[in-house]
Parts: sequence; structure tokens; C-alpha cells
Amino acid sequence: MLHKIINTIGTRGISALLTFLITVIISQALGAAGKGEQAILLTTIAFVLIFSDIVSGKTLVYLTPIHAFSALFLPSYLWSLLVGMFAWGILLFLPLEIDRNLLVHVSILAVIASWNGVNIAILMGKEVINSPFAVINADDFYGKESYEVLAEFLQSVENQQNKYCMVGYRIDNTLSESGTVNRGVCVVGSDGNLQNIVERTKIESKGGAIVYSDENGLEVILAPQTPVSMNMWGFTPDYFDYSTEFFKDFLQKEGDNLKSEFYIPTAVNKLITEKTVTCRVLDTSAKWCGVTYPDDRPQVVLKINELIKRGIYPEKLFK
Repeated sequence: MLHKIINTIGTRGISALLTFLITVIISQALGAAGKGEQAILLTTIAFVLIFSDIVSGKTLVYLTPIHAFSALFLPSYLWSLLVGMFAWGILLFLPLEIDRNLLVHVSILAVIASWNGVNIAILMGKEVINSPFAVINADDFYGKESYEVLAEFLQSVENQQNKYCMVGYRIDNTLSESGTVNRGVCVVGSDGNLQNIVERTKIESKGGAIVYSDENGLEVILAPQTPVSMNMWGFTPDYFDYSTEFFKDFLQKEGDNLKSEFYIPTAVNKLITEKTVTCRVLDTSAKWCGVTYPDDRPQVVLKINELIKRGIYPEKLFK
């Protein structure tokens, strides 16, 4: 922390000194009139940067970890462009004794400087997550027990690298009463680590057994305790670097396919296969709830209300 503070103060000090020297040199070379023009141009740039920061400033550092990149990047760029055009329009109507061609260049320069600030803020935001973290589906109900085992694991790998986990739900706790489901069935080694995830389709409870249809359409029985992935993961921060590289490859191969998706299990499987990381499968007795079919909603509401009545959850999570 102290090292970063010293670097920041030193960098800003050098920048301020260079700005002062440039100002002195320009003033002596251009005289009073040139100094006036310089002041107008610098004020224009400052004006654009100040108003651009309303949308695309340091708040991006906070928003980057919790919002999609596209949801921040495009609006910030467009806002900066609009502010630059607005500033240019105002200067055109002011009675300034200055070369009008310079105003266009200055406005463009200000917009570029603002865009640079956007990029820096987003990159800084990426560094906000510097400890083990969890990734879940926002529209699924995972249960209290699952968060407890996940939190315990994340605390145990603090300051470590390449130590991941996945909460493995028992398949009989994830089925829908309204139809078949698809699940990522986990292959777990004797050491408790994930070896592979195999996507199985058309899973249902049938005749007292849990079955799925294989590639040939034949029904295969699954044990009720079989662990499946419901997309509840725990990662150490190094996952960002791996995921970034994998995403570049994904865009090259699937970038033209608008229906393609970049799946977390695909990235984790690759890292496990390459023996880059280990991924512990955490057992949970919790029942997963989600709305796969419209008819699932009443059952989900009923299950959550039962948990509230039993005192496991308060009626209102946030007051």
C-alpha cells in the first residue's frame, strides 16, 4: 500500500513539474497574446474533462467490478464525445480572437484525454477484486448452507493462487417438478477435486429413479447424491488473467456467432486439464431453487416462505 502511495505522489509531482515548465516555455515563446490563447485552450480541455467525469470519471473504479464492461464502456465514451461537441459548439459562438481551426483540434484532444481516463478507471476497477471471490447466478436461490461452505473455502485460500472451488449440489436437490432439466454432472477424483464436468440433458425423476438421456437416446440412471454444478464458483484473483486470455481466443473463434456464450465451466475445464489449477468440489445439503419453467414459480415461492417460517431467513433481507 505504501509503495503505491509513494508511486502515485511521485508520478503526480513529476507531472505537475513538467506542466509548469511547459507553461513557462510557451509563455516566453508566444508572449501575452499567445499566453491568452493557451489559457483558453487549456480551459476548454479542463471543461470537457470535468463534465466528462460526471459519467466517465473515477466512479468507474467502483462500478467496474459489479457491472458488465459494455454497460460502462460505451455510455462513457458517448458521453465524453457529446461533451466535447458541446464545448466546441459553445466556443464557436463566443467572440474569441483565436484561430477557429484550433478549437476543433482542442475539443478532439479533450475527448481523447477523457477516453484515456475511462480506460484507466476501468483497469483500476479490475484491481479492486484482489482477494478470493465468488461467482453465482443472480436469479438462482442457493441456500444458506452453500454460502457457508463457500465462504469457509474462500477464507482458507486467502493469499494463495490457482485454488478454485465449486459447490456441488446433490442432483436430487436440483430437479424440477415441471419437466426435465439439463445439468453439468461432475466427475470428482479421490482427492475431492473436480476432474471434469459433463453436460447431461433431459434429467428427470422417473419411476423412483433419476435418469437422463444419453447421446443415443437411452436412459441412464444417476445416483441421487451425484454432484452437479449450479454455477456457484469460488476463485482466487488469478482467474481474471486466465479468463481474459481464454476470452480473446473465444472471440476469434466465435466472435461472429451472436448466439455463442463464454461459459465459466469451459474455462475451468481447460485449466484443470492443463493442470494449472485445482478445483475443490464442496458438498452441500442445500436445495437449489430456480425458475426453469413458468410453473416452477409457485413452488419456489412456497419453499422460500417455508424457510422464512422456520426462521432460517428473515421476511425482509434488507431494511
